[in-house]
Amino acid sequence: LQVDNPSGLLLSHRHGTSPGSATAAVLEGTRPLLVEIQALVTPAAHGTPARKPSGIEAGRLSMLAAVLEKRLGIPLGGCDIHANAVGGVKLKGTAGDLALAAAILSSFHDRPLPGDVIFAGEVGLLGEVRPVPGTRQRLEEASRLGFHAACVAPGSLDGPGPEGMRIHETAELATLAGRFVE
Repeated sequence: LQVDNPSGLLLSHRHGTSPGSATAAVLEGTRPLLVEIQALVTPAAHGTPARKPSGIEAGRLSMLAAVLEKRLGIPLGGCDIHANAVGGVKLKGTAGDLALAAAILSSFHDRPLPGDVIFAGEVGLLGEVRPVPGTRQRLEEASRLGFHAACVAPGSLDGPGPEGMRIHETAELATLAGRFVE
């Protein structure tokens, strides 16, 4: 069975107006795929905070939580973090980092992100946002599906983005937090 529009299928039940939801633009092989990333940040029920990923590498979740705490001063050390790539998708690589960080920040602050924004970028240990390969292809797919804005690393695109799409170049997580969440 071939699915003609996997991104549309994965986003059909998206909770884009709820705190803790962000949409990542990733590549599955050579095909762009839009995936809802959900995060739930709650006070830790017991002494050691839990990091519970589903479809997201455990190491990426732990690393992003540490970066958000160290670089932005977000007190996640006393919080459980549950994170999910919706639809049973297994994220590989680092292109979903920026969306996961945005979802965590959104849940922590209990503020929804704008529903028309797509995220594509790798996050480094210093809190910097780095470009990922195939950004133009990712954003064209997002534009086709009705997204009107993209949050990407500086230098991700040669030239302008897709017609009608606002591009927010975000060099570091602090900019992301100030622009979309706080």
